[in-house]
Amino acid sequence: MSKPYRPPVFPEVVLPFCGVYIFTRRMDMKRLLFSSLTFVILILLCCSCGFLGPQKYNCDADAVESIQIVSLDDYVEGEYRYDYTVLVQIDEVDEFVARLNNLKHSVNWGEPSQMNEGYVVIRIEYKNGDFDLLYPFAQCFNRDGTNQYGFFFFDEGQFNNLISDYTNE
Repeated sequence: MSKPYRPPVFPEVVLPFCGVYIFTRRMDMKRLLFSSLTFVILILLCCSCGFLGPQKYNCDADAVESIQIVSLDDYVEGEYRYDYTVLVQIDEVDEFVARLNNLKHSVNWGEPSQMNEGYVVIRIEYKNGDFDLLYPFAQCFNRDGTNQYGFFFFDEGQFNNLISDYTNE
């Protein structure tokens, strides 16, 4: 009498996937549930940190009211804003925005930096009343009266060259 056919037994294979080990053989329901939940939590954490969000600074020249290069003065505590001194009013908005959008930059996935008094920054005011304050390592985006801080690192050399091209004219 012949024995019934049994498929060959393969050793358990462990596949590392984002720190979660998925067992390919004899996976019980607890391991499956744990692995699945861990994977979903990791995806949610990555998405909530802006991982899949916008990763490029882009200014729309058509929405811009004015562009100024300013020096930040005193911080007004109760109003959450800086007093500033205008160094240069930019007249060639389209050209300036095109150069600004072409600056090399990267995204910081950590805590955003804050601006300090004395920084020379680019202030972009939009037609709807919003504004951006841009510095190589820190940004402030005012949207509907609320400050949001940026995660961009502009190339410092290119950023400073852009500013100096307009302040030295």
